[in-house]
Amino acid sequence: MEQSPKHFGHHLVHTAVYGPVSSRRYGTTIGINLLPAFQKHCSFDCVYCQLGWTPKKSRKEKQQFPTPKDVITALKKTLENLENNNVSIVFSGNGEPTLYPHFSDVITKIVSLRNAFDAKIQIICFTNGTTLKDLSILKALSQIDECCVKADAAPDRINKPCSPYSFLDQIDFINKLPNLVIQSCFLSGDKKNATDKDVQKWIASIKDLNPKRIDLYTLSRNTPHVGLEAVSLERLEEIREKLRKNFSCPITVSGSD
Repeated sequence: MEQSPKHFGHHLVHTAVYGPVSSRRYGTTIGINLLPAFQKHCSFDCVYCQLGWTPKKSRKEKQQFPTPKDVITALKKTLENLENNNVSIVFSGNGEPTLYPHFSDVITKIVSLRNAFDAKIQIICFTNGTTLKDLSILKALSQIDECCVKADAAPDRINKPCSPYSFLDQIDFINKLPNLVIQSCFLSGDKKNATDKDVQKWIASIKDLNPKRIDLYTLSRNTPHVGLEAVSLERLEEIREKLRKNFSCPITVSGSD
């Protein structure tokens, strides 16, 4: 089942830099979109993605990415116009940021710009982890403050990778990140992944990771698959208690409100 993109909780963006916007986990953020304007570009097709379904584009189709110069120029202007520096710089945008052809270069430039402007500003990247075997991307992500890697329970039916992918094959690469945050979304409804069986299998898949934090959350916006429901805050708390048997790092929970 699908619903119209006009109902999604977060629209595709057309600029390389957008915001400041409000994030329920990071407060005020400046968004970085390295991907084509108004077009989702991702290696997953998650049933809960606020951007809608991933279009099945031809591999031969030319994609229009912003240049590193465009990104840096826009970010510098945004930083200079801030009323205060209590913000975070977040790589997210229209899909998977690490698919950007010049990812390593733009990360290095943005870290340098941030350091010159205010080193206390956090730089965060959301990634599904599919590109971490590329050592240049892994090295680039290691330069920032937090690398938030998606690790959902029941990934085959929830994340629906667009090409063959195994989270377990990525464990050694994920563990090389010194700034690792695990982010996991739990769902109810006809694509549920918060059953005891799903949670136990998920914990087994991540137990060898060494994150600085684990963020558990559920739905807060409309989704492309309409058979989904948020899990309760109580269920997230139960999952957190199960995790505490394996992890000593902070574990946060975010309900649907």
